[in-house]
Amino acid sequence: MSETDGNRGAMSEPTLPATSSQPSDSTVLLVQNIMDNKPSLGELLRLTAVPFWFDRELLAALRANRDGMDDNFWALLQELSFVQIGHGRCWYSPEMRGLLQQQWAGNTRGLATAHRRALGYFERRLAESPPDNPAAYEELLQARLYHLLAVDEKAGIQLLLDLFGKAQEEYRLAAATQFVNVAETQRAILSADGQATLDYMPGRVQQLSGH
Repeated sequence: MSETDGNRGAMSEPTLPATSSQPSDSTVLLVQNIMDNKPSLGELLRLTAVPFWFDRELLAALRANRDGMDDNFWALLQELSFVQIGHGRCWYSPEMRGLLQQQWAGNTRGLATAHRRALGYFERRLAESPPDNPAAYEELLQARLYHLLAVDEKAGIQLLLDLFGKAQEEYRLAAATQFVNVAETQRAILSADGQATLDYMPGRVQQLSGH
């Protein structure tokens, strides 16, 4: 089956954070085939695997190329069987996203640039058109936290503490827990001090839950 074949079936929208599982052999071969034989598509997939999800505007921000091709690439991505679609967004299964993120190995500068572009997009969204829906607003905050930890660890850890503290003051256990979970997905890139902060957070979650 080619990357554009097959029925997608019912897809559920992603929740943050997404955790990756061991990819199947067929998935590994598919991705390797794309990277080897369709480098432009491979670069596009690698870029769009940096955030948890992407929409048309975020795709344009990630590419940062005013070549008039954003609409064409958006249409192409929605034709691929492994790209999941819903509510104006696209995303990958945890398995596929994890495999695509591995393609950044050896290109830390490029990955940092992608995170920086995504961060800029979410910060603009929050500043210029914050959603009225509290859940949608918190989702943007989670995305900002995720990318900020990759761009500026110190600022990211402070944001985590600020977001957690506000949720704690408002007795929003689920929101506080989710902020911690999002930060945990970036544990591997954090310094020892950053990881120590994450080690401390579960105790604060338990305290908030009354345990």
